[in-house]
Amino acid sequence: MPMKSSPFLSFWRIFLFAGLFLSACISNPYDPSAVENTKNLRNRTTELMNRGTEAYTQHSAAIDVLLTDLKKTQDQAASSPKNVEVAKSWEALNNEVVGPFFAKWQRDATLNPVFITQSVQITESSFNAILRAEEEKPKK
Repeated sequence: MPMKSSPFLSFWRIFLFAGLFLSACISNPYDPSAVENTKNLRNRTTELMNRGTEAYTQHSAAIDVLLTDLKKTQDQAASSPKNVEVAKSWEALNNEVVGPFFAKWQRDATLNPVFITQSVQITESSFNAILRAEEEKPKK
């Protein structure tokens, strides 16, 4: 004997379908190049941060290039109205994590290894959150 579908289950099926449909409509589709760019920026950022015990001046050119690339990525994310959350994450990463780290390094010339380790962990977590958001976008 077939089971009857309860009105409650039907409501939740419709609700779930509507939620999935709306999330697909309100976010950009998955972009593998955005994922690769984020991974590349994460690696470059943490590699430079780990050199914080060395003189800032030895790495200033690479830091300038990196900060420019991070800002370009932030601006690109912000250029799409369907990418608001990812754009906010890039802005927070740049303005509250990476930017202050490099400003402190420039000001202090070298950094304490404990500070570097803690900062790298926070930076990796921030990048990983952006990666999760990018990877969860609907596939085309």
